Amino acid sequence: MTSILILDLALTGALLLLIGGSVVFYLSNYRWLKAYGTDVGAIITHVRRDNIAHQTCLVTATWTDPRTGRRWTFKGQRLDMGYQAGHLVGIRLDPRHPSHYMMQ
Repeated sequence: MTSILILDLALTGALLLLIGGSVVFYLSNYRWLKAYGTDVGAIITHVRRDNIAHQTCLVTATWTDPRTGRRWTFKGQRLDMGYQAGHLVGIRLDPRHPSHYMMQ
């Protein structure tokens, strides 16, 4: 009986550490991008609206790096503010690693 309780407490503690660590990682990444990221404008290529609540949408946008000519695709879950394909959306990204970004 006590071994099951100890196992439950250990698993709960491990789960809380994992969740806490991921939150700390997300917040530090967010703060770094806010402080040192570069703002670019990406063209929205696709908007998939939520069929249930009609309040959120998945926005897909592309941006071409002028230095390398490489095209980057960004995805973000957003509140539905009337996004349409062809419009611009702000992206803040790490210039050295454009795969690290946040959609504004």
